[in-house]
Parts: sequence; structure tokens; C-alpha cells
Amino acid sequence: MPKELKPYRPKNVSEAQLYDIGTQKGWVILKKGFPDLACWLPDGRFIFVEVKLKRSHKLKNEQLKMMKEISKYGIPCYRWSPGGGFEKITASTKEPEPRISPWGGNGKRSNHRLFIKPKISCKTFYH
Repeated sequence: MPKELKPYRPKNVSEAQLYDIGTQKGWVILKKGFPDLACWLPDGRFIFVEVKLKRSHKLKNEQLKMMKEISKYGIPCYRWSPGGGFEKITASTKEPEPRISPWGGNGKRSNHRLFIKPKISCKTFYH
């Protein structure tokens, strides 16, 4: 586990019980920083997306660290906002990169519908 990601004991009683059991067995259990959505695209690809209300809303440090780590395993990660579209997060990202659509294309405004109403099925992982 990268030292940038820090485990912390959850406040929820059931989660804390699992945390205690797992850490006694040597697990590293993380809760903070996971992206809002896990999405399966029609072509079978799987991506993580952190949704922000405005493009000016930055990722929290834990979110950026987690998404950078997830991307090292080959899972594409994006930050998305209605006004900013998709911004890819990679292991080397310092700030979100320019808009890139996970569906292809160059992410310019001519493809704006991809950024406003994407037609993908998403499952939310609550944390």
C-alpha cells in the first residue's frame, strides 16, 4: 500500500468490527477517497468517476491519491462535472487533465452531449 493512503477506523459500528478483524489479519483497509461511481460502459469497459457540481470544485487530497492508485491497476479514473465534462486522472496527474471522453473523440465542445448526458449504466458504491 502506498504511504500516501492512510487507513482509518470507520465510525460505523459494523464497519469498525470488520476493520478490527481485518487489521488483526494484516489487511490494510481504506475507506476515504473512493470515487462516487463505478461505471460499466456498453462496450464492456469499466471506469471510476468522481462527480463534482462545478468544474472549479477540486478533488480532495484523499480522492486524488486514491484515483491515482486505482489507475495504476489499469482502471480508468475520471473527474466529471456538468460544465467541465470528463477529466482523466492517471498515476502522474497533479491536477485533472483536459477533458477526454471515455467513449472516444477529442472531448471538444462539439461532443458536449457526451459530457452532459452520457448513456452508460452506472452502479454507485456508497462509502
